[in-house]
Amino acid sequence: MEELLIVKSLNKLQAKSEDLTEELNIRLTELYRWYNKQLNAISDEMVAILNDPANKYKPTVDIKQLSSRETTDTYVRFPEEVVDIELSLERLTVNDEVINIENAEYGTKSWPGFWLNAFLGCKTSRLWISEEDFDLLYHLNDVRVEVHESNENDESFEIAFYFTENKYFSNDKLWRKFNFIKDDVTSESSNIAWINYEIPESYQGFFRFFESKIDYDDLMMAMCIKDKIWRNPIKYVKRYEAKMDGKFVDSESDDEPEPENQVGSRYPFSWLF
Repeated sequence: MEELLIVKSLNKLQAKSEDLTEELNIRLTELYRWYNKQLNAISDEMVAILNDPANKYKPTVDIKQLSSRETTDTYVRFPEEVVDIELSLERLTVNDEVINIENAEYGTKSWPGFWLNAFLGCKTSRLWISEEDFDLLYHLNDVRVEVHESNENDESFEIAFYFTENKYFSNDKLWRKFNFIKDDVTSESSNIAWINYEIPESYQGFFRFFESKIDYDDLMMAMCIKDKIWRNPIKYVKRYEAKMDGKFVDSESDDEPEPENQVGSRYPFSWLF
């Protein structure tokens, strides 16, 4: 009888502990949602800067000549032929000649190829970029991460990619959603409405990220975008440009997501890695 009382007492304490854990998760979810809301506000300002005609950068090559420096495949352009752009704000003065971009198709008009270069500057995401992707990703205008509302899956998030009008697909937004429930994860994504363009069967580039079938590499890419590139794209753009210029590049050891240690990341993701 006495043992039963002890067990009941301990079970009550354990129940209190579980309630505290649930309350912690609720508060963390709300805090994390607030954090992402602030990041999205910063992204709004970034989009404005990257598309403001008053904020253009002096290139080391003539941007207008890029379209004439293609390979024999009209959809392929090699990295060294598309991204040699001067990045440093410190070296840009009011007397410098700015980029004159007449082609409105650039996703980021003030900084052509900004997001492409960001992906190429991270060792995790660059593995997803193929030569076929270069022209397509030049139309990438913005990247966003949305955390679900409290009445949905707390551990779920969606990554959205916004594109300007282009000749490859009609979508202005491509997205992929990840749902984390206990030790299981599911995924869904938008369908790409290709326009007179077919992805080769051997294709292993960026746009396979929008396949609903999920594996470890998909999760690594998603977490990398959410916790690394989206929060600090300029870091990866500068790193890639420095590497292209043959300059010293800082360590890439922090490129892979470490959710359990990353500020602003939810600890429940740690089981994935």
